[in-house]
Amino acid sequence: KGHAKIPTFALASRGGFAPDGTSLHDYDAPEEAQGLGSDERSDIYSVGAVLFEMLTTRRPNPRGAAAPSASNPHVVPELDAVVLKSIAPNPASRFQSAAVFASELRTLATLVEVREAADDTDPGPPPPPKRGVGVIVAVAFLIAALAGLWWLARQ
Repeated sequence: KGHAKIPTFALASRGGFAPDGTSLHDYDAPEEAQGLGSDERSDIYSVGAVLFEMLTTRRPNPRGAAAPSASNPHVVPELDAVVLKSIAPNPASRFQSAAVFASELRTLATLVEVREAADDTDPGPPPPPKRGVGVIVAVAFLIAALAGLWWLARQ
């Protein structure tokens, strides 16, 4: 019907903390899992955690994670930087708004498309398939939908 439906991330939650202090909530921001409250930056962490898992097939460590390219060589360094900023353990180190996060992802998608177009003009052997653009576009859409829902909730 032209509307995005985003289920709550709490559906995937198991609840509480593991004995080592890590959150058992699959996509909760560290501050949210500790009951310290949440804001837009907590939602950015949740979206970044989903993106991290899409790129690496594992969840990020809430205390800090290695770059996605460490386990997926198809991830470009610029995407590493955006993902790591979105899942920073400290909310002040994350993107401060979903709009800025979405803008960074759109800029990155454009950059990757330009690089792919430049690679297409090279007569050498075809490069390996790049999956990063599709993931970036999907996450940008997800962030835009979350920002819209957040805005509607504030009204």
